[in-house]
Amino acid sequence: MTTVLNGGTSASAPMVAAASAVVLQAAKLAGKRLDPADVRRLLEKTGRPVATPPQADRPLNVGNQIDVTAAVNTLLPQGKTTIQRLSVAHRVTTGNLGGDFTEATDPDRIDLQTGGAGEGLVGPITIGADITGAPNRKLDYVLSVNGKQFHADRPAVRITPTQLLQAAGLPVVATADRTVDLTFEVRDGHKVLASAKKTLTVGPTDGTFVEATAPIAPATVKLGAPVTVHYDLTGVRTVKSPQLVVSTVGHWNPLSAPIFSAAHKVPLTGTSATSRFRPAPSTTVVASTASASCRIRPRSGRCTASSPRSASTAGTPITGRAHPPSTLDSTSWRSAGPRRRSR
Repeated sequence: MTTVLNGGTSASAPMVAAASAVVLQAAKLAGKRLDPADVRRLLEKTGRPVATPPQADRPLNVGNQIDVTAAVNTLLPQGKTTIQRLSVAHRVTTGNLGGDFTEATDPDRIDLQTGGAGEGLVGPITIGADITGAPNRKLDYVLSVNGKQFHADRPAVRITPTQLLQAAGLPVVATADRTVDLTFEVRDGHKVLASAKKTLTVGPTDGTFVEATAPIAPATVKLGAPVTVHYDLTGVRTVKSPQLVVSTVGHWNPLSAPIFSAAHKVPLTGTSATSRFRPAPSTTVVASTASASCRIRPRSGRCTASSPRSASTAGTPITGRAHPPSTLDSTSWRSAGPRRRSR
């Protein structure tokens, strides 16, 4: 199966069809008969709302996101809350300045070297749980590593490999595999409804990687206000003369050159620092990184962003470093080999 990350009905139709097949099978096992209208109503009722991102300049008017687990749970007899399995997805950049990535992951081993590029070190890891019998109310999903807890409001917790290793009390840089014990819990307040354990093997890394991670910036910016961006190039290979670059509107991708147009540049003097700039009030600019772009609109003072690749703070849903805020600047550098650029 190939996952389509964008598109309209061409992508949604097969997903809805597959979800409908699962719902019909669950209904059959439960001795219930559903017609097509019943299936549609069930998927709509049990779906999760898709929130409008704070950086969007207009409401996001779409239907609910399908939640197959919730739909199936409404059909099966309610019993004890149980974690049926734990899944592992490791998002790793494969090219196109973060626009291309894979989540094809060995569920028992996290590869940090990833073919020598080292991108696995900065690719977020999502630990998800397939849960049955859960009550229909807000629950707390907790991933525990050596006493350190990461919380989420849905049955999937996302952390970075560095967070995982540090929580386990292990060094990030190593020449051999390490093992980390995880516990995933479903909590209703302080009561643990279900738990499951898993041991992950984490591969070696020298602590370096090819492409810079996305800087951190606010999701929205008031008209005329300065934009504050924090960047961190620690671990990025062959960095030389890095710059903060803001492009003109719609020209956010350096790979689209000669279309790419830089409206603002400033040298970066440190490996990790916070930089501020004030966009010209008479122009609309787009600032970008290897994983996101952000349009600052002079009239509204709002910033609209898209983020094909985001690392996140643990406990927040993804879908590195730029979620939930977007990114407003880019870094580029010249290397001893072919020129590389992280937008």
